[in-house]
Formats: sequence, C-alpha cells, structure tokens
Amino acid sequence: MKTDNTTDNQNTQVEDWIQEIWDWADTNNVPNSMIPRDPESLPHIKTLDIFFGQSITYKEGVRKVERSAFNTLPKAIVNLKKLKYLRLVGVDTKHLPTNFGQLDSLQTLVFLHPSFAELPESVCDLKNLKSLNIFSRQLQKLPDNFGNLSALESFDMRGTKVQHLPESIGNLHRLQSIELYSNDLRALPESLIGLRNLEQVKIAGSPHLQLSENMRHFLKDLGGELIPPKS
Repeated sequence: MKTDNTTDNQNTQVEDWIQEIWDWADTNNVPNSMIPRDPESLPHIKTLDIFFGQSITYKEGVRKVERSAFNTLPKAIVNLKKLKYLRLVGVDTKHLPTNFGQLDSLQTLVFLHPSFAELPESVCDLKNLKSLNIFSRQLQKLPDNFGNLSALESFDMRGTKVQHLPESIGNLHRLQSIELYSNDLRALPESLIGLRNLEQVKIAGSPHLQLSENMRHFLKDLGGELIPPKS
C-alpha cells in the first residue's frame, strides 16, 4: 500500500504541473501545436517562442503563439526538462516566474524587445545556458551575478543603453564569443582579459566607448573586430 500511495502522489504531482501549463495555455489561446494537450508529448517540448501581447504567425521549425496577451509564464514551465530553446518577445520582469532560473536544460535564451531596464537576476541562475541573446532599447544594466552563467559560450547584446559590463563576466571561463552592437558602452571590464577560451569579440556602434591600453592589446591579439571611436 505504501508503494501505491507514493506512486499515486507522484502521479498527482505530475498531473498538477501539466494541468497548470494547460490552464495557462487555454487562457492565452495557445494552440495545441505549441503546447500539446497530451501528457506524453508535453514533457518532450524542446523549443518555445512566446510573444507577449502580439499577434503572430506560425514559422516552420519553431512553435509560436498565434494570439497572446500573456501576464506571466507559469511556474510549472520549469518542469519542461527537455526545453533547450526559449525566445521571449516583449517580456517584462513581472512576466517571469520567480523560479525561472530552474530551467535546467535551457541552452539558448533570446530576449527580443524586452521592456525591463535590468536583466532579471534569475536569468543568471540558468546553469546550463550556452547562448544568451538580448536585443533591447530599454535595457540599462546587467546584474552583478552575471558571472554565474558558468556554461555560457556565446553572448550577443544589441541596441541597449548598457554602459558597463559587470566585472563578474570574467568568471565566464567557457565564453567563446562576444558580440556587442549599438550599445551605450563606456568601457570594457579588465576581467575579460583572463578569459582564455574567448575566440571572438565584435564591437561596433558604441560611440562613447573608451578602451585601456591593456584592453586594446588584448583585443588586437585576439583578432577581434573592433569599431570603436578613436581614442
């Protein structure tokens, strides 16, 4: 009987998180092609492309919401253990569940036109994230715990108001590529120089960027594509 009860409890838990996602999907008119109403298929979702408050069309190869007016992502999303790619368009901090950093299998995260001014700290808890892409006119700051993204290999940030990268970026020892276009950068942290796996740095469109001599030598030795203002 004890074994049966344990099994029943486990099944109830599974049903609870699945039902939470289904309720969220039904409320937001998410099609079955994106969120399967099948308990066998739902846990195997690998990609999600979510638009907040926009109408979109289906794109081959990526699951998209057709009509959405999302207020938040469900906390149960962290139970999608095979989710590897997530793109969020027009998202705000209030849309993200507090446990967002528990998406343990997520490898690629894209923020397109987010409305937050500071990257939520919970994003930096994504321990297996390999690629982070941010395209924003609102973003002003990256959190100090940015260096917790220990698996990060590629970082692409464009169009932001960010003036400084956190020193903790020097903890990203797996980082191989950095692309920074049309940001409001004023300087680059010296901690970048210690990233031995860094292979590519591309910087353009940051008219206020000033580089130290050490940083200039580092980027030159790296063969980085640098288009900053003249010193």
